[in-house]
Amino acid sequence: MLNASQLADARAAIERQLARLRGQLADERALQEGERFEDIAGDSPDWSDRSVADALVESDNYRIGRDAASAQDLEDALLRIDQGSFGVCTDCGKAIAAERLAAYPAGRRCHACQTRFERATPDAEDDGRRPV
Repeated sequence: MLNASQLADARAAIERQLARLRGQLADERALQEGERFEDIAGDSPDWSDRSVADALVESDNYRIGRDAASAQDLEDALLRIDQGSFGVCTDCGKAIAAERLAAYPAGRRCHACQTRFERATPDAEDDGRRPV
C-alpha cells in the first residue's frame, strides 16, 4: 500500500497530467471545429481529396476520443485516491506495484491481472488496461 507522501505525489502527478490533457483536448476540439470538410478537401474535391479529408477527420476524432478516455481514466484515479482504493488491483485486490503506478498512475490492475486481462481482450488499447 502507498503511504501518505506517495499518495500526495500520485495525486499531484495525476492532476498535472489531467490539466495537460484537458488543454490538449480543448486545442484539438477548437482545431476540429475550425476545420470544415470543404477546407480540407477543397472546393471541388475528387475521390482522392475526399479520401484524404475523411482520413484526417477520422484521425482527429480518434485522437479526441483517445484523449477523452485517458482524461476519464485519470479522473477515475483521483476518485480512487479519494475513496482510499488507489493502488489496489480492481481484479484481485492486491497492491499494485509503486513503480507501475509511477509509470502509469491511472493503472487499475496489478501486472499479473493486467496480463490476464489483455490475453482475454486482445484488442485492448493503451488506456489504462495495458501493463507497464
